[in-house]
Amino acid sequence: MNEMTCDHVLDRLPELAAERVGEPDAGAIRAHLGGCAACAEAWSVVSLLAEAGPAPAPPGLEARLQAAVRSDQARTAAPAAAAGRRRSMPHWRLAAAAGIVLALATPVLMDRMGTESGVLSDDLEVAEALTESLPSPWLGEDEGMVAGAPVLDGLSDEALEQLLEEMGG
Repeated sequence: MNEMTCDHVLDRLPELAAERVGEPDAGAIRAHLGGCAACAEAWSVVSLLAEAGPAPAPPGLEARLQAAVRSDQARTAAPAAAAGRRRSMPHWRLAAAAGIVLALATPVLMDRMGTESGVLSDDLEVAEALTESLPSPWLGEDEGMVAGAPVLDGLSDEALEQLLEEMGG
């Protein structure tokens, strides 16, 4: 990268101050800083801040934060305990449970669908695999208009007459 824009250099100044820029880029940034007064001025501020390090926490801040957390926990736990209810399950647990069920159920479903490779190429193939392996609650096109028609096709005339008599017809 031979020539860097001011925007790119300004974005990379904090990384340069923290020494997280590789040498080719660091050299290009330093070269830009040598020829650009605006970026050099920004670099002087960023480098001073980096040298100073983080500001120390005010005295007593940690104790105040801990007290606030304890107070908040007591305030939110008291109504739930008084009502005798359990707190609701965090959403991530529900998502994790769904992911586990999906991970465990997928191989079983793929096995039932009878795919050899375990990969279905398109929606049509998925639909065909499902209709072949799972019983349909509806009559198919070739099953006729009467439920049980495929079963009746194989019966003799005598058996059909007997069935008709048993049904009261």
